[in-house]
Parts: sequence; structure tokens; C-alpha cells
Amino acid sequence: MSAKKNAPAATGAHNDQQAGGSEATVATGDPIALCRAKDTRTIGGGHVWLLVVRRCPHCRRSHTHGGGSGDEPFYGHRTAHCTTARPGAGYWLQPAEEPQ
Repeated sequence: MSAKKNAPAATGAHNDQQAGGSEATVATGDPIALCRAKDTRTIGGGHVWLLVVRRCPHCRRSHTHGGGSGDEPFYGHRTAHCTTARPGAGYWLQPAEEPQ
């Protein structure tokens, strides 16, 4: 899995998936999953980002991933939570466009 990589389309660096990912990520050509970031409060008064994938590219169900606690959510590569996907399957998280 890539360490601290943004989804290719999120940064405009479309080749990030091939040039900057780990061997497993590059070899699988994992798809992009659109998600929405939700800023949530912790019990201690801090905050964390939750990234909600509405439709997983592997199982078509919804999944939630952590997005860090910084000022902006961290998208990047995640392993799929579904049990129907092949072992080690994943996707690149990309922010969904807000409807206008």
C-alpha cells in the first residue's frame, strides 16, 4: 500500500498511481472510488475526517475509511473493506463533486 499518496485525479498527477505507488498498488491498477469527507468530533474535543464511499467499485456497497485529523482530509489508497473482493483489493479515494 502506498504511504501518504493522494488519488491520481485529486492532484492532477494522473501517473501517481503508476509512478508513485507500491508494487502491489501499481500491479493491480486499482480503481478510483468517489467519497465524501465528514468532519467529526472526537470525545476529547478534537476532530477526525471520515471518508464515506457511497458505492464501492468492488461490491457496490458503502464503506467508511479514516481520513486523518489534519486541516484537510487525506484521501490516497485504501484496502477495500468488502469480503467479496479478491484478497488485497483496494481503490484510490477521490473527493466527490458537491452537487450545485
